[in-house]
Amino acid sequence: MQQFTDAPALHIAGLQQHYQLDTRGNIPLQWQAFLETHSRLPKAKNALMYGVVLNVADGCEFDYLTGMETDANASLPSGVVATDLPASRYAVFRHNEHVSTIDRTLEKIWLQWAPDAGVKMAETPCFERYTEQFNAETGKGGIEIWIPIER
Repeated sequence: MQQFTDAPALHIAGLQQHYQLDTRGNIPLQWQAFLETHSRLPKAKNALMYGVVLNVADGCEFDYLTGMETDANASLPSGVVATDLPASRYAVFRHNEHVSTIDRTLEKIWLQWAPDAGVKMAETPCFERYTEQFNAETGKGGIEIWIPIER
């Protein structure tokens, strides 16, 4: 199920790595490293965590940032990077299964919903948002996928 919503600009700081189709299975290791070190981040604005897909290239190459929303003026510790997401309109999808099956939801969005939706995708990064309801121990609850669309 999807809904449309407008979101304000976000400043996300965290850990970023480059992936290819055959290495994207290592994203859970990146999350584990982030969860072990996120206390080094400048004070987060809230408890939400983000997985931001950046610099997408042909052949399923992309950068992935695991992070939290912080103040844009905050000083970042070594190894931590930040990205700014502009205010945008999004189609928001809930992922109700275990986090390990998120690829199935993403495939449905990109292979079924996107071609049939009649909307134009914006040139803004898409992201996963892990809300306060997400349970890291069970891997369930509170997972949203935000796909930018043209207004």
